[in-house]
Formats: sequence, structure tokens, C-alpha cells
Amino acid sequence: MLSTNVAETSVTIDDVGFVVDTARHKENRYDPDRRMSSLQDALAPRANLKQRRGRAGRVAPGVAFHLLTRHRADVMAPPHQEPEVRRVALEQLVLRIRALPVYRQRGTSAAEVCARLLEPPAVDAVNKAVEELVLLEAMTPQTATKREDLTPLGIHLSALPIDARLGKLILLGTIFGACDEALVVSAALSVRSPFVSRADDRAKGEENKKRWAKRSGVSSDHVAVLRAYASWDALGKSADRKRWCRDNMLGNRTLQQMAGLKRQLLEALSYSGFVRGGLTVKSLEEDANAADGSDGVRLALERPWPGGAPERFARGGGGGDGDGDGDGDGDDAATRRRRSALLCSLLCAALYPQIATLHRPPLKPGQRRGADRGPPKVFVRDRAGADAAPEQVMIHPSSVNAKADSGGCGANGFRTPFLAYHDLVRTSKVFIRETTPVPPLALLLFGGALQVGDVDFPTPGADACLVVDGWIRCRTSAPAQRLLLEVRAALDGILKRKIRSPERPLSAASRGLLDAVVELVSEDVATW
Repeated sequence: MLSTNVAETSVTIDDVGFVVDTARHKENRYDPDRRMSSLQDALAPRANLKQRRGRAGRVAPGVAFHLLTRHRADVMAPPHQEPEVRRVALEQLVLRIRALPVYRQRGTSAAEVCARLLEPPAVDAVNKAVEELVLLEAMTPQTATKREDLTPLGIHLSALPIDARLGKLILLGTIFGACDEALVVSAALSVRSPFVSRADDRAKGEENKKRWAKRSGVSSDHVAVLRAYASWDALGKSADRKRWCRDNMLGNRTLQQMAGLKRQLLEALSYSGFVRGGLTVKSLEEDANAADGSDGVRLALERPWPGGAPERFARGGGGGDGDGDGDGDGDDAATRRRRSALLCSLLCAALYPQIATLHRPPLKPGQRRGADRGPPKVFVRDRAGADAAPEQVMIHPSSVNAKADSGGCGANGFRTPFLAYHDLVRTSKVFIRETTPVPPLALLLFGGALQVGDVDFPTPGADACLVVDGWIRCRTSAPAQRLLLEVRAALDGILKRKIRSPERPLSAASRGLLDAVVELVSEDVATW
């Protein structure tokens, strides 16, 4: 038996009498400066070596061989693995600390609280987490006269048992009437992927995931899992779901975990006032079992609020029709495209500034315009500084966009120069994972700070410029520039008021503006 991390569990194999210990292990590390996770190979701690040694001779005498010197094992190897608080992102921990009444009353900063832990994280890591939450508009920055504190958005995010950015996606989805879709995507990104990829037929698994994405008309990893989950949820019966998962290369247990997490998140939304009160995990399960056997989320969202009809922007959508054809939705193609466009826009709002830009290679000498130029180059913003050059990355092979070309018109072509991504990871290379194309209009309406920029060389119909967060430049006409600035200001005001008072219904004018925004981004996607 060649010992790895698996041998550190309580598994007992009677026939194992010898263990060859590599004395190495891989662990996830997080770089707060670049917001990047990496799987690093490192020397296993002494406690882990002892666990591996114990696998030999569990039921009979055995021998363990460690492939390192005694000096490395007894002196150089650390006694224990570093605690998780030193190896992961700290945004959620900072939110929970700032939400505690005792620390809010004392005005104690998150860094001061973390410093009191038995094994405290690095001060720079805590400060970077605070900076990310300020960028997310979940916290106010600390100044000379005022300490850091949670905003209304931060208070709601601290109550959700999920990553802060995914929590923002859920809140925005609830406001825009896409609560169910946002819950599915957030649950999927919080557990492992439901798409099963067998080692002996990995290509078939990748094609299966692309098949789900194509049915929505948008080449998105998030939309693919949304459609797959909707079809699974519509089946109802457990036996039908297991058989269907085997036929469609999906993990039934993972989908069940997603359903359970959806109910927990909806219960938290009910407590916060974003959906009708009184929803609990137990009541959702009982109502769903009595009705259609689904996860119960959509049923609860579609029921009238006490005293009248529900607030339309607190309802969900995206259920399945149960026909098992992989469509996962009983609506027509236009409605599905509209929902997919809205989800792409909300992902831009929640994940920003995790936006990758695509650059087409220049035409070669003698090459005609429109010819295939090969795969585009993908760049992300270097978080080390606003003036730093963008960093070139790769799209992870597991993404449906991994092999897309730069033609912009084929089945596998990018129709937009922007991709939202959930993770930046380093393995053999630096990859972005879980990608979704972002309409340029959505980036202007939901991205970073929008400002007027200078036009280097005006052309007919494009004599003005808008700059997103001092980084992304978009050329437009002067009338469109003024209109976009006005719409962006009004949209920000509506979202802030709704988050500040989630139980208060939106006015007719506010609902009209949100409707118009959805139609605009839908039309933008329709041109793909």
C-alpha cells in the first residue's frame, strides 16, 4: 500500500502489512493578494506521518517505510498541519465577527479579534478580506474618525451560510425575480460539481456538460448546472432520479446536497424578510412531499404572501417539466434565454471584479478578416495594483468554454469579450474555473464604478466612452452614454433601498426600471 492522505482516515484493510509512505501531501493554499487558490505539494506533518504508519499492522504485525531521512521527519517536518483559518479566504469569518453584537458595540476591528485566536491568521490576510468586503459594499472602510462596520448588505450576507459573493447573488436574484435560479447556482458552487466525469471517458463527460449548456443558448457552466438540476428536481420520485442520473452522468447525492442547501438558504431569506416569513426547512420538505416531490423552493416562492399577492421580484423561476429530455424547463426558448441573460448579468454583479477579458489574436499576413485566428488569449486583472499589467490565464479544461474559439459566430465561439469566473486557481498553470459570458451592457450596469472616459479616436456612432472601475473601456454614442449613467444611478439607488428595507414592496416606477434593465440585457444576449 502506497500511503497518501487517504491512509490517514480510519479505514482498516486487513491484508495490508506494509506501508510505503511518500511523506508528501497536497493541500489547498489561498493567496489573499491575488485571490487565488493553489494546490501545493508539501512535506507531510509529523502527526500525518504517524497516522499513515498506523495503517500497517492493524490486525497483524506490519512495517512502515517512510521515504525521507530521520532528520526531515523529526526536525524539518511541522508537528501539525496549519489550521484552516490560515489557509482559506477570510471574508465569511470577518462578516461573522463584525455581525456579533459584542464587537459591534465595542467597535473592535476584525483584525483585533482575529489576533486573539489561539493560532491567528496573518494580519495581511485579514486586511485583504476587509478590503474585499469593502469592494463588495458589505463593509464601510476604516478611517481616521470611524471604524469599519457592516453595511445593510453586509448584515444580510452575514446571516447566509455561504460565501459572501454567492450571498450577494442570492439577494440580487431575489430582487430581480430569479431567486430559484440564484439558489441553484449558489448551492452548486458551494458543493462539488454534479457532473460526473469518469477517468476512462473524460471526453464524454465534458460533452455531456456542454449539452446542458447549449439547451439554454448560453455557453455557461452556471447555466448548465441550472438546467441539469431543474430536470432532476422535476422528476420527484427517488427511484426515477437515480436511474435518470445514471443515464445522464450526474451525481444524485450531490444534487440532493444542493436541494438541502437551497432549503437552508431560503429559510435564511425568510428570516431576513426578502421572501415571505415562516418558511423553514421542515415546512418546505413537507409541502414538497405532499405536492410534487420537488425541493419545495419554487412552490414556496409562488405562493401568495399573507394579505395578498406576492411581491413579484421576490419570486423564483426555472423549474423543470419532468419530461427527462434534458430541457429542464417548461417555458419556451425565448423565456429561457431571458432568464439565462438575467442570470449572466447577476453573476457579473455578484462576482465582480472577477471578470476575465478576451483578446483575439491579430490577423496574420495575408489572412482575411473573419478567418479563424485560433483560441483567444484570456486576461484577468492583477489584484496587486490598479496600474499593474493584466495577467494571462487559461480557462480550466472542465469548463464548457475551455475550447471555444475567437470567431464569435460558431457554435463554440465567444460572442462577448468578457467572462465572469468563480475561482482563480493554480495547478500546472493558472486557470479560471466556472465561467459565464457577460453581456457588455450588464458590465456597464452591474460592474464597478462607471465613469466618463476620453475618446482617443471618435468614429461614426461611437463618439463617447464609458470606463468601468478605471479598467474596462467601452465606446458608445453620446446620447447612450448619458442614458446609461442615469440608468446606472437609478438602479443603484433602487437596489440599496431594497436591501435596506427588504420587506417594503417596490414602487411601480422601480419595478418598471428593473423590467427595462432585464429586457435590455436580454436583447444584448439575443444578438449573440
